[in-house]
Amino acid sequence: MSGGALVLLDTQTRQMTHTLLLPDGAPYGVTLAPDGKHVYVSAALWGQVISVDTATVKLTGAVPVGTRPALVTWIPGTTRLLVANNSSGSVSIVETTTMQEIARIPTGEGPHGVAATPDGRFLLVANTRANALTALDAKTWQPVAQVAVGKFPTDVAALPPE
Repeated sequence: MSGGALVLLDTQTRQMTHTLLLPDGAPYGVTLAPDGKHVYVSAALWGQVISVDTATVKLTGAVPVGTRPALVTWIPGTTRLLVANNSSGSVSIVETTTMQEIARIPTGEGPHGVAATPDGRFLLVANTRANALTALDAKTWQPVAQVAVGKFPTDVAALPPE
């Protein structure tokens, strides 16, 4: 991997508005805060999640997480991110108001994709090398299930109930 860029687009005009050059290994995973004020980007080679202010398009912080952070997602109803640490066999919970890692939870080999259920009750992790999906209780952060899903799952999504 080499340095990349975060590109912001105006969805009305469909035009690129800003480009921010990022360090090597970034961006890997990207998620937008619910209020749209920050974008959070995993930097795989640096073992960090970077915060970018969407108004100024400037880096506003970085927090160390596990080894080779991959995809990131917002945890509904909170100010926290879930980050898959691919080479650490864990996920990190990052509190975005302080840009601190507040927990690191083992999930299985090769966590890559992450999602939260729409109701915020469960956090889901696709573990590529374990060939499994891990479900964590979002309040206790304890694993509640691990399900074999086939070879090399790279991502996961949770649908809202009907």
